[in-house]
Amino acid sequence: MKVEQSVVVHAPRQRIWRLVAEPARYPRILEGTTWRSHNGHRGLGARYDVRTRVGSAQVGGQVEVSELEPGYDLAWVSVTGLDQRGRWRLREHPAGGIEVTLRLRYASPGGLLGLLADLTSSALVRARMREWLDHLKTLAEARA
Repeated sequence: MKVEQSVVVHAPRQRIWRLVAEPARYPRILEGTTWRSHNGHRGLGARYDVRTRVGSAQVGGQVEVSELEPGYDLAWVSVTGLDQRGRWRLREHPAGGIEVTLRLRYASPGGLLGLLADLTSSALVRARMREWLDHLKTLAEARA
């Protein structure tokens, strides 16, 4: 299942980047998640144990930062647990500000039952992502 949400933030790119560049800080932005450093590294190759509350379940696994272009992109892929990929993307918005996009792609195990679980959870995940981006916007703009 692929879910993507965006928000335009009226704050300096570097301020926004500081909020999304370090996954260990994500619980501050991504309410209902935990991100604990697994290997003590930062940046490309850093690994994190990730858990996200979806309904009453805590789902996740271990992820690794797979792409990093400071100020623009940070992506991660799953190493163990729930199959997932995520990406933060920061781009100039034509009307001003920085468009921040969060993309998540995930697949629950279990064949057809997993697909049904993904379809059922996608609305919850989309709503949660909207909350996360709105919170990020509030944090970044509050410091202006």
